[in-house]
Amino acid sequence: MQTPEPKQQRHLKVEKVLLVVASMIIFALGVACVSLEIMVATANREVQDTNRAIEEVAVMNTNLEQEVQELSRYDRVYEIAKAHGLEMNEENVRNVTK
Repeated sequence: MQTPEPKQQRHLKVEKVLLVVASMIIFALGVACVSLEIMVATANREVQDTNRAIEEVAVMNTNLEQEVQELSRYDRVYEIAKAHGLEMNEENVRNVTK
């Protein structure tokens, strides 16, 4: 008489449960890994966009500084003053530096 051993069936059920749990954990880790990669890629894109914006502002600042220097040339200021009837008085001139 051969009777099936209940321990073997029980052992197989535990193995199946462990296999399902392990599979679920591996799947969850895979999903977490993919979502972290997406978050890192998004953060990198935002950093690149911010750096690009900083560079654009720096170029704009440089251009504006150059424009200020051009507009504050001595001969230009002198011509505007002369056009408005102002005279040069060395005693009233002050040099201002940044």
